Amino acid sequence: MQTVHRSLETISSMFSVFEKDQVLTHDQLNSVSDYLEDQDRLNRLYLTGVGVVAGLRPSLSGQQVQISKGLALTTDGDLLVLSKNAVFDRFRLYGVNAPEYAPFHPGGNALTLYELVAVGESVVDALPLSQFASTAGDPLSSFVVLFYMESYLKDDDICSGTDCDNLGKEAMHTPRILLVANSEAAGLLPDVATADKLADTLLPIAIPRVKLGTSINTTAQFATPYRNACNTLHNSIVQTLDLALQHGGPLFAEVISAASVNSAKSNLNALKQAFSTRHIGIQYYYSALTDIAAAWNEFQRTLIGHRQWLCPDSMTFAKHVLLGELVSNDEPVLRTPYYPSPAQDHDGQRQHLSFMLKRTLLLAQHADVPNTLSNIACTPECHQQSAVGERAVPHYFRAAAQPEIFRHWNYALFQKDRGLENYGYSAASLGASGPSANPLNFFIDQFGHFRIEGHIGKSAATTYASLKQLFANENLPVALQAVMLTVDHKNLFIKPKWQFSDLHRFHQVLRQDLVFQMDDVQKFSKTFKANVVDSVDRSLIVDSPNSSEAVRLKDTANTMDNQLVENTAVLKESLSKKYVDFREQQSWRSDLNKTMSVAGDYKFQLSNVVKTEFVTPFDSLISSPHIQWLDWVDLLIKDKDEKREKKATFPGFVKRNPGLSHTGGGPRGGTFVVVYDTSGVIVGDLSLPYWLEEDEDDAMDEPTLPRPNIKPGLVIDKGISLLPPRTKVVKDWFKVDIEPDWTTKLNQHVGYFDVFKNSITTMGEVFTNLEKRTIDIKNVKPSVSNQALDLLLKEQQVKAEKIELMRNQMLDVDMPDDKRTNLKEDIKKAEAELAKSLEETTRFVAANNLDLTAGGDGQKAMTMVKTQSSILVDSTAIKNFNSGVDKLGREFSGNASFGKVFGVLKI
Repeated sequence: MQTVHRSLETISSMFSVFEKDQVLTHDQLNSVSDYLEDQDRLNRLYLTGVGVVAGLRPSLSGQQVQISKGLALTTDGDLLVLSKNAVFDRFRLYGVNAPEYAPFHPGGNALTLYELVAVGESVVDALPLSQFASTAGDPLSSFVVLFYMESYLKDDDICSGTDCDNLGKEAMHTPRILLVANSEAAGLLPDVATADKLADTLLPIAIPRVKLGTSINTTAQFATPYRNACNTLHNSIVQTLDLALQHGGPLFAEVISAASVNSAKSNLNALKQAFSTRHIGIQYYYSALTDIAAAWNEFQRTLIGHRQWLCPDSMTFAKHVLLGELVSNDEPVLRTPYYPSPAQDHDGQRQHLSFMLKRTLLLAQHADVPNTLSNIACTPECHQQSAVGERAVPHYFRAAAQPEIFRHWNYALFQKDRGLENYGYSAASLGASGPSANPLNFFIDQFGHFRIEGHIGKSAATTYASLKQLFANENLPVALQAVMLTVDHKNLFIKPKWQFSDLHRFHQVLRQDLVFQMDDVQKFSKTFKANVVDSVDRSLIVDSPNSSEAVRLKDTANTMDNQLVENTAVLKESLSKKYVDFREQQSWRSDLNKTMSVAGDYKFQLSNVVKTEFVTPFDSLISSPHIQWLDWVDLLIKDKDEKREKKATFPGFVKRNPGLSHTGGGPRGGTFVVVYDTSGVIVGDLSLPYWLEEDEDDAMDEPTLPRPNIKPGLVIDKGISLLPPRTKVVKDWFKVDIEPDWTTKLNQHVGYFDVFKNSITTMGEVFTNLEKRTIDIKNVKPSVSNQALDLLLKEQQVKAEKIELMRNQMLDVDMPDDKRTNLKEDIKKAEAELAKSLEETTRFVAANNLDLTAGGDGQKAMTMVKTQSSILVDSTAIKNFNSGVDKLGREFSGNASFGKVFGVLKI
């Protein structure tokens, strides 16, 4: 059997150069064509690429196979082309007399192939595709389309008895569309070691997330979740490096080697050992590992789709390409990919891959976390979700390797050998200039994150102040917070910011009110003392200004006034302080207690000669509730401050902000959180994606509160009248009014007795009408769950209280007769309304069949109806109520439990 001719099986390396009048042989002529053809095919193979370039998509439509126009290249340099969409409606068995093509005879067994025949093409033995399933034994949907270049040398024997002109052969190249079963097509796919295929073996590194709980309150507890994550990540990176050496070595031999991988693993193992017991800085060990993993993942993702094939083997798929399954919902699996030549890598993708692998190895070889850094620095960079090369170069890579790290950090800058234009902690020390040396002096709006370094292991208080000053001086769009790893908020090194809240303002109002009260007490005391002295001197309240009582009164007034002036002055000084100073001293309570005692004793000592006309400043001070309010508000402020301080402990802060994470800085518009331990040393940092800086108010900004000009002077100066003692009044009255005209006064008293008698008669009538009232109706209404019933009971209660109020008015003995008559009529009307309301409540309970057992809404309502019906005294109201109860009894006669209630309700 004839075999397929592979043009590149033997590559021509020479051709003949002809001379004038030279007689040419067939070898000389063929050498020229062979050389040119081989060079043309090699050009496609090595400089263009191989595989299906574009188009050539097969599909099944009814009983026809359609293939879109397109082109492909075989590894023998054949160009397979369909210049327009092709439709095939027939088929025939292929391979009976076809030249032998090795891939079609795996293991010496020939594949069963079918050739598709295009619409309109004349082929005698072709069958319609409707008969394909019955012929092949499987439906079309289980076959793959194959584009095949059938190449062979044809040697026709055209000799006759008298002539034999058959010198020379014809090179035949016939493109054919074949069908091969899905199960056999996989063997016709090439197995090429490309970067894309490597991506199936070298997988991304999963970076474990650190979750911080509210139970963390020590440095060791804080480090534990990071250590666990680092151990997991360390193992993944080491395993990945081993796989990269094993499978990626052939493709990236210029970058990766056993020595480079072993160097990286050795460094990573040393770091793991160091941080098995080291707590401070472990976050940056975690950051270093995540950067290594992120750099690897960028490399791994870039591998995908990168199918460049350097110097393909011409025997791989010399004469065929697979176009894919006839029925496929997604991208066909059994389709020969296109493998472009490295010469087509115009964007340097291959170089980019080598760069990223080199960067990953460098980071792993030189990761190093120093205990402290000399300077605190803030470097703007792109968001953490950005590519590694778009961020700033961090400090946690060995100082000696920093120049190489900067050079291999960003690919675009690497191509131009401008690595020092990368931003980073060490940029200035490496000799960088311009923005990379002093980035905060230049435009930073394009950056979404600010890397903050140099604070770990330093004093929390001083470093926090330095960071705060840095943020303010550089106008950084990041808030700053500090939290302590503790559960005891009382020992915070960095207290929450002062906040002058509404509670503080109210506290100031109360203090200022007491200050004004002290002014009033002082002024009133002076006036009171002067009045006492004047009244004594004029014998208005004593028999003689020289009597012992007169001396006592004057001494008391002077002593008490002096004490009040002294005490109120001390109190005013304390109360006038700003809150931050006021809360530090506690003597004001005892001073206020003394002042109130003196004011009360002042009035008590002179109570025999004093009449209070209205509330005086003494009375206001003694009875003022503001004194209690001051303590209560102070307690509320302290409680609020304690809660704010608890929020500055790590457990309290995490509870309020569960989204904390370590990013090595703070995002634009977010919050950078410094974490320190009980010794006051910074052990870590976190960030939040939102602004969390509390407003700070200056404690010295308490506004001055002027005294309201509302109270008239007499309210402060007056309020107490000085009167003679009762004994003096009675004695003077008896001498002046009784003794001179005893008989006249007795007659007058007889008249007074008659008036009193008439008054008693009137009162009798009132009390007779109130005879039945033996309860306090104000406390009758019970609590019920039915809202409609509750409204009825409230209305009933209001009407009962209205009757109570009017009956109390009837007790006024001085009420005119006409008014008393009108009031009696109003009471009758009110009783009629109450009787009607009692009937409505009873109807509601019965109609809704409310619970009459003890504690039920129905029982409570009926008890109230019975209680309030007892205050009815008007006969008409009582008659109407009883009539209504009888009517309800007939209406709800079918309800036995309510029948008993109706019998009890009647008056």
